[in-house]
Amino acid sequence: MNSIAYKLSGFENSDISFGRVILPWSKADANWGFGKLNNRVNFDGFSPGQEGLTGVRYVYRVNKYFKVEAFGSYTYIPELNPGQKIDEENGTVSCNNPWCDSPDESTEISGTQVPIFYNVNMPEISEVLFKPSFGLRFKAGSEKVNVSGFFTRKPENSISLSVEVAYENDNQRVFADITPEVYYHNVFGGDLNYKINKNLSLYGTAIAIRPDRNPDTNGQVFEYLGIRPNKIDEEYAGGGVQFNDGRLVTSLNYIARLSDFEKVDDPLIQYPRWNQAVHFNIGSKLTRKIGLALDYKYDMLTEDRLTMFNASYLLTPSIITSLGFEMIGTAKSADSYWAKFANNDRLYGSLKYTF
Repeated sequence: MNSIAYKLSGFENSDISFGRVILPWSKADANWGFGKLNNRVNFDGFSPGQEGLTGVRYVYRVNKYFKVEAFGSYTYIPELNPGQKIDEENGTVSCNNPWCDSPDESTEISGTQVPIFYNVNMPEISEVLFKPSFGLRFKAGSEKVNVSGFFTRKPENSISLSVEVAYENDNQRVFADITPEVYYHNVFGGDLNYKINKNLSLYGTAIAIRPDRNPDTNGQVFEYLGIRPNKIDEEYAGGGVQFNDGRLVTSLNYIARLSDFEKVDDPLIQYPRWNQAVHFNIGSKLTRKIGLALDYKYDMLTEDRLTMFNASYLLTPSIITSLGFEMIGTAKSADSYWAKFANNDRLYGSLKYTF
C-alpha cells in the first residue's frame, strides 16, 4: 500500500514529504511483516503490508555517495486493524475480522465455567494522539554497493493492554478491568545491499527493538497489582538474494531471531511472528496475458508454514481475473503466533477493472 503523503519539490539536494509516509529503512521489517518500524495495513495477515507513520520525512543528499534522512512527528496514530467491537453494556469484546484475536468469553473456576465481564477504560483522544517521535538514517555507497543504518524513538505501533481481574461473587462472574496504554520503544538497525548485475542482487539486514518497561504517562506511576504486558528486547538478522529481469521475479530470504524468548504462562504473551525462517517467492509472466505467483514461508523452529498461490489472466487491457489460495500450517501442539490463525485458509477469485 502506498503512503498517503505529499511531497514538496523545488529543492536541489533534498526532498520533504509529510502525511502518512512509509520509512524504507528496514528490509527485515518490510519483508517479514514485523510492524516494528512502520504501521501495517493489517487487513490480511498473510501480507500485512506497510501503512507508514504520520509525520514529516526529510531526505538530504550530501553527494552521490552519501545521504541522510530524518523523521519527526508529534502525532501518534496506532495500527487500527484488525479492529475489535466493544459492547460496554454486556461487557464483551468481539472480533469482526478473522485476523483478530478476541479474549475469552469465560474461564474455569473450581471446575465451573464462569463468564468474564470486560470493562475497557477508553483513554481521552488527546492522551493518545499527542505523542512525539523521531528518527534518523544514513545511507552511504554507490548504486552497486551501499550500507545504511537507522535509529528511531517512537511509540509502539500497537496499543498495549493492562488488566486487573476480580471475582464478583454477587454477580457470579469475573470482572476484567482493561486499560489501554502506550509504550515507547527504540528501534534501530541497518541494511547492506550488493548489486551483482542489473538483474541479480544480494542483501543483509538487521533490526533490534528495545521497548520501555513502563507505559508513557504524564501522571505518577504507582505499583501495579494487575497483569501488565511483559515487554522483551528483540533482535533479528537475515539476508537474501533477489532476481528480477522484468518477466521473472524471484527471491530467497532468511531471518533469524537472535534474542531469547521464554514461553511463560502469561495471558498477554505475544509470540514472535517468525523465529528461524526461510522465504521463497517467484512470480512470472508466462505470456502477455497469463501470470503465476508462488510465495512460501517456513519457520524451522516452530514448523509454521505459509503458502500463497495466485494465477491471473488478462481478459482485456482493463480487466484482469485471478484465482488463488492461501494456507497456514502449524505443528499440532505448537505455541506460536500462527497457531491461533490455523483455520484462516482460503480459496479466492477476483475480477479487477483498471480505469
